[in-house]
Amino acid sequence: MEGSLMVFKNKGFTLLEVLVAVFIMVTVLGVLMGVIGQNFRLLDKALKALRETHILNQVAHQIIQTGDIEEGETTREWNKKECKVVTTRIEEYRDVSLYKVCITLNQRILCFLHYPGSNFGEKNPLFERND
Repeated sequence: MEGSLMVFKNKGFTLLEVLVAVFIMVTVLGVLMGVIGQNFRLLDKALKALRETHILNQVAHQIIQTGDIEEGETTREWNKKECKVVTTRIEEYRDVSLYKVCITLNQRILCFLHYPGSNFGEKNPLFERND
């Protein structure tokens, strides 16, 4: 009767099993923390690029609204960030000067074409019909 009725007593885990389980959990946690850290670095990089692009757009908007075009190299400040502005006169068409404006902040550059009086709502002399 002793052989047919076996009762197993739970002795718990051995020290080796506990060490292996802890090693696996620490390894998985380390990998997850590395992935999370990398994602935060990428997110920080993307937010910095978005912030710089916003500043470039604001400086371009300011140049277009004020019509303050100076040929050559100048600096403009927006939100305590200095941007380098290089304005080059490309050509003159129908007595209207066409400028290429490049704004640089850190490694980011925004270039656009502009002619004085090209604010929204005004007639564009480059596209008027001469009948």
